[in-house]
Amino acid sequence: MMCKYYRDTNKGKRCIFLSPKDWQILKTKYKDMCQGYPKKCPIYNRYEAIINSKDFYKKPKNGVDELSYALDEEIKPTKAKGDDMISEI
Repeated sequence: MMCKYYRDTNKGKRCIFLSPKDWQILKTKYKDMCQGYPKKCPIYNRYEAIINSKDFYKKPKNGVDELSYALDEEIKPTKAKGDDMISEI
């Protein structure tokens, strides 16, 4: 199973959570996990823990769904929106 966060970018195929510079340094350590064992990857596991936490899905206190009306510190993106942003990279 290929990790869904191991993607083609304009700088080549890499983990999208790492900068191209960091990927060059760490790719020998992570490439096997990206290509077949993503659940063993600490970067993947950290991201999954964050998006699966209860706080990640909290709505702004003012109850408004429009992002333009919510205070920056109150905005919590949804997993679907996060995955959409990642797919654009």
